[in-house]
Amino acid sequence: MRGVNDPKIAFHAAIKDVERQIADPTITLDSCIVSTTPYQQVAWWTGDERTFEDHHVFFRDAERGRHLPAIFRTVLGLPIAGSAEP
Repeated sequence: MRGVNDPKIAFHAAIKDVERQIADPTITLDSCIVSTTPYQQVAWWTGDERTFEDHHVFFRDAERGRHLPAIFRTVLGLPIAGSAEP
């Protein structure tokens, strides 16, 4: 894996290109990764967990269950609780 530049992680942006090509306002495409690997084991990639969240990568062990509302807020375009407005 190549951190946030890895194709699996960058897919959240690539899928938006497909969404634009479809050009149907009733269709929304999004992608998120829920990692079972603890953040501490991959922190060297980017430096902070917020950077992963900005790239739609969420850690299941982070604050027990916090990843679920964070995913829904991300998909809906809302700020993640406890973070600065995007």
